[in-house]
Amino acid sequence: MRTTSFTAAVYLACLSICATSSAQSFAGLGDLAGGSFESFAGNLSSDGSFVTGVSTSTVGGEAFLWTQGTGMVGLGMPSGSASSEGTAVSDDGGTVAGSHMPDVPFANPRAMQWTSNSAADFDPFPVGALGSSANDTSANGAVIVGSYIVELVGTMAYHWKNNVLTTIDGGGSTGLSANGEVVVGVLGDVGSSTEAFRWTAGGGVVGLGELPGGLTNSSALGVSADGQVVVGDSDSTLGLQAFRWTEATNMVGLGFLTGGSFSSATDTTADGSIVVGIASMGADSDPFIWDDSNGIRNLVDVLTNDFGLGIALTGWDLIEATAISDDGRVIIGNGINPDGNFEGWIARIPEPGTALLGVLASLGLQFARRRCS
Repeated sequence: MRTTSFTAAVYLACLSICATSSAQSFAGLGDLAGGSFESFAGNLSSDGSFVTGVSTSTVGGEAFLWTQGTGMVGLGMPSGSASSEGTAVSDDGGTVAGSHMPDVPFANPRAMQWTSNSAADFDPFPVGALGSSANDTSANGAVIVGSYIVELVGTMAYHWKNNVLTTIDGGGSTGLSANGEVVVGVLGDVGSSTEAFRWTAGGGVVGLGELPGGLTNSSALGVSADGQVVVGDSDSTLGLQAFRWTEATNMVGLGFLTGGSFSSATDTTADGSIVVGIASMGADSDPFIWDDSNGIRNLVDVLTNDFGLGIALTGWDLIEATAISDDGRVIIGNGINPDGNFEGWIARIPEPGTALLGVLASLGLQFARRRCS
């Protein structure tokens, strides 16, 4: 029988749908038992297998580690703490960095490190440090970055490796390359002028500047695996705007969603080609995804139109994307679930940045689906 090019195209499209229908998914991460229903996803391992964050449990806000197989597992907190939060996880899930709040009046958060099923205070800081945080860790969990507070001085960014604490400058470290050698963060204190920075042991601190028209405020929030691409946000002539920085291009604004007035990039893939974050849509906030071919797009639209996840998203109000896996196929974030509760979520997509279903529509999508059934 003669097969027309159209029929062949539809047949190939059908095979594509059948082969990838199980590859994409969207789901809430759930919450820890006890307390009100609430969870927030903060970060993930490079392959997306492990997620950490905070959820309400019987003891209050508690750091968690989530996997597909175990679901959400509470990590506890150091003795004498009122709450804890996970902010970064190593590739093998064996180390979680974060912070905990001592259960004493007027306390500041303190850095926490979880290993081997035990949460412990992480304290390599100078005597008298008033508070601290651990914001990111290297792929193997051996290097940690964050900030600590010095009385009458302010907040200091740090890099910790091989039991050696290196104070970088005033501000805070927010992101770390996979090998632990490149640190990004913010110079200055909140409420004053700030500037995104990139640091290496050999090159020291390099300020990344601001977008055109911006005042003196920018923040680096994420970095590629090799440390060559930095993402974050900066003041600009149009408002607070997500940026992507490389040494060759310097800081480039990623734009806004339609009708929006701010955007902020939170993470990027291993090669820096895909960026995720949060952006305004009128009075609301939505997660965004950016790549060079498509520009900035509403992640909800991408999940719905490109990957057919509209049914899974029914009733959800997604607010932000907080992290993306190295290959761009796992994205986590936070939103309001169909029951009206804050809940972390995870999305798995087969080929980020494509418009598979849009192409199939032009080839006869409904026919293709009938052939697959």
